[in-house]
Amino acid sequence: MKLGITGLPLSGKTTIFNALTHLKAETSDYGAGKRTPNLGAIRVPDARLDALAEMFVPRKPVHATLEFLDVAGIGRGDSAKGETEAQLLAKLRESDGLIHVIRAFENENVLHPEGSNDVGRDAKILDDELILADLAIIEKRSARVESDLKKLKSAELLQEQEILTTCRESLEKENPLRNLDFDKNTLRVISGFCFLTLRPELYVVNLGEEQKGKGPELLGLLGEALKNRRTRAAAFFGRLEAEIAELDAEDARAFLEDLGLSESSLERLAREAYAVMGVQTFFTIGSDEVRAWMIPVGMHAADAAGEIHSDMQRGFIRAEVVAFDHLVECGSLAKAKDAARLRLEGKDYEVQDGDVIQFRFNV
Repeated sequence: MKLGITGLPLSGKTTIFNALTHLKAETSDYGAGKRTPNLGAIRVPDARLDALAEMFVPRKPVHATLEFLDVAGIGRGDSAKGETEAQLLAKLRESDGLIHVIRAFENENVLHPEGSNDVGRDAKILDDELILADLAIIEKRSARVESDLKKLKSAELLQEQEILTTCRESLEKENPLRNLDFDKNTLRVISGFCFLTLRPELYVVNLGEEQKGKGPELLGLLGEALKNRRTRAAAFFGRLEAEIAELDAEDARAFLEDLGLSESSLERLAREAYAVMGVQTFFTIGSDEVRAWMIPVGMHAADAAGEIHSDMQRGFIRAEVVAFDHLVECGSLAKAKDAARLRLEGKDYEVQDGDVIQFRFNV
């Protein structure tokens, strides 16, 4: 899963990127003109996977991964500018979801591009730019569809025209596309456009050290934005947490506790990202590896098997399932089976977060 990190210029996006990835991308206070994206991939921390690795002692544990794409800041009016901004937006469209960084920290040496901090205003400025960027794609494609319909009135083009009109009307009312109820066929038609307002969005309010304890208050200023579907919000101490990420585990934990935090920025971000993206984790076990798999919430067992290998889905027979908590409680698969905690499930079983699954198949 790839998450695009965006926000207004000088909001601390790259600082958040460094806190999450433990990388040291350039974060010059005057580097807002930077155009080359920063890329980073991380293993998703999961104490459950660590416990399974300890129980089954595989050759290696394999964590789920998150990729982060940190792009240059997008300011008021940028979506209507030239080719450079279009390329920036195109990069952002490669992501599966958006991390929208909003500045709350004060720094008199680096002026806010809008002249002052205002969490609610800043969230709306960027969200409006994303709406305008999607509208530009719709206008361009609609003109092409209209031209093609003059030559041949096909059912496919008429359907696309209707869908584009629905999308345009929603965006013109400042209503992101993620709020609309699209069926699978409609999503298939519009998937190639990579609409930004269709992406789940996680707002990250970037605090300064002096704002300890003010996270809930500042998050409350996002009230209107959070009324949209598939949005969540979290508060981070960007600069401090980027510095903490460079410390050893013991020192890092002490500094986090001083900030009133029990988890690292990565642990908190991963939890929020999973929630806003609508994904969960199931585990497979074996002598070679114990592995965490990231899948959409609601996925059926046969489809989950296909995440491992298409042959497993094609030849699916059954899934042997035990909840992680039950497995730990029993101490082994054999004891879980004796305690009737190990279940046999069919292809339509809806996988639950934390399921430990062994798939039986024949091809």
